[in-house]
Amino acid sequence: MSRLVNSLTYCEMLAALDLCCQSAGVVVPHQGLATQVQRRQRLALWERLKALRAVLRRLDLEPPNLRHRALLSRLSGAQEVNELTRRDTSVIKSGNSKQNWPENYRKGAEQAKDARIRAFYEAGCPSPDTPVRDVPLVALDFETTGLEADQHSIVSIGLVPFTLTGIQLGQCWHQVVRPRLPLHKTSVTIHGITHSEIENAPDLEDVLDPLFEHLNGRIPVVHYRNIERPFLNTALQWRLNEQLRFPVIDTMAIEAHLHPNRNPSRWQQLMGKKPISIRLADSRLRYGLPHYASHNALIDAIATAELLQAQILHHFSPDTPIGDLWV
Repeated sequence: MSRLVNSLTYCEMLAALDLCCQSAGVVVPHQGLATQVQRRQRLALWERLKALRAVLRRLDLEPPNLRHRALLSRLSGAQEVNELTRRDTSVIKSGNSKQNWPENYRKGAEQAKDARIRAFYEAGCPSPDTPVRDVPLVALDFETTGLEADQHSIVSIGLVPFTLTGIQLGQCWHQVVRPRLPLHKTSVTIHGITHSEIENAPDLEDVLDPLFEHLNGRIPVVHYRNIERPFLNTALQWRLNEQLRFPVIDTMAIEAHLHPNRNPSRWQQLMGKKPISIRLADSRLRYGLPHYASHNALIDAIATAELLQAQILHHFSPDTPIGDLWV
């Protein structure tokens, strides 16, 4: 591959600039007829293109027969879309996507020693081809003392059952629990749960009955699966010496799937492209959902339920198989 800078002539750069002007809506007539505003716009684009050229000097991109429009596509961050490269926006993939969850639940029920875990598995898991509109869901959120399940603990649980057509706020559940590890001042600042609140709070083991009553027969919906699933699994291992394996729908993973180019490259940033945040609050804003105070487990659970409803409405269908969404 030859260096781009060695394959570009002044005419090629000027041709690319003209395309930039067209894409930006800057109509540039004959140089002698251009208005002062148009000349300033052209100059600004030309300066930006020169800055990009300095970046591209160090990059191996295209062979010398690079065409102007392909050049512009790379400079602007656009992608050529055809039948071979078009993304399938209907399937969210992960290492768990090929799991046979109904069979895993059957085996889990046979192997479980704790009655609560056995009941969870016996409640069953829907077939992967079940439309998401027919699947009972529960939005789940944990506030924790940190981000590592083997080093930190759960301090509060929030959940709310829902479907695509409604959120059962009357059945929501919020519980502060006493962590086995001490609170850190940083986590107190984030979730607002203080030492005095957890002093008389129950241990997680004491509230497993109501927790499983809400989880049984439902598919959990979370925003960032690397919190709820590993933290719950670790907590059960500590207390019951058993694991709990289950699928989740991860609204953050859906946003990541919908915005694969959310982190622009250096030259895309020079062209003015901004990164796209897939955090819960920022994701909700893209769908016109209201702002909620964050880092309260129940409020975040409700926010996650509303986000999934919006994602299905805008990007999928109520008939989308649940197996295309869970991870």
